[in-house]
Amino acid sequence: MKIKLFIQLLAIALLFAQCKKVNNKNNSVITDSVNVSPSDSITYSLVSPIDIINEVIKENVEYKSGILNPLSNSSKYINSKNQALNLGVYYADFSYLCLTKNTSLSIEYYKKIVEMSQNLNISCFLSDNDFNRIQNNLTNPDSLKLIANKIYYEMVNNMESSDQHMVLTLISIGAIVESLYLSSINIDDFSKYESRIKRLCQQGYAFNNLYAYTKTNNSNDDVKSFQIYLESIRMIFDQFELNKTKTTIIKEKDNHYIFKGGDEVFVDKELLKKLIGNVNTTRTYIINDTIE
Repeated sequence: MKIKLFIQLLAIALLFAQCKKVNNKNNSVITDSVNVSPSDSITYSLVSPIDIINEVIKENVEYKSGILNPLSNSSKYINSKNQALNLGVYYADFSYLCLTKNTSLSIEYYKKIVEMSQNLNISCFLSDNDFNRIQNNLTNPDSLKLIANKIYYEMVNNMESSDQHMVLTLISIGAIVESLYLSSINIDDFSKYESRIKRLCQQGYAFNNLYAYTKTNNSNDDVKSFQIYLESIRMIFDQFELNKTKTTIIKEKDNHYIFKGGDEVFVDKELLKKLIGNVNTTRTYIINDTIE
């Protein structure tokens, strides 16, 4: 069962959007005109770390040392809230390592993910074959990236169908915040990274999906304690000016949707600094175990 997220803003953005027909081995594009009423609902999954990082940075993701959450930090994550949050962080770090083709470190981070999932009693949501699939493809970075993405979506879908909503919410917070952090490193030179910066600012859809999902589970104190931090990021995403353009919806395997085109972002440099600053602050709170 897929997570169902009801996003009014996305429904409006897709109003009367026209979609081109594209067919290839791995994906297909929805071909009919999309007429969506603002009262209708769009349903799709939370976005994976690999999809966010790869979409923002695009090709040639280069590994930078010292930016990931150190594996040694895991020893200080005692309670279930911080274990779940940082399991998400470590999955985003693992995804980043797969994209940068750092095979030796990627396997170490995946081992940590398995260890923390066992502590949270959710290791059953990671297939017994997943570790072997990763090990067997360490010399094949493209396959490793696809496997890592598939594992994430399978874990999310299995946890959702098993009513593990609270733990999944915390994992998703850690994963998406870390993905935004990794995507925004060293992009202060606007003229040099203009395209990448615009793609970062377009991740408001992905973040709003996360925010909407947390709101459905904020009766839990652990989730509720994070609302103020997520709200500070969401408000900045919402302030970026958008230029409406034609949207193409690509449906890939496993009911994974990618939205191409859509809104072009006009980036205010001060807002960009605030976005990066709030993401970094939230990420620091997560990995340093300082959110009560």
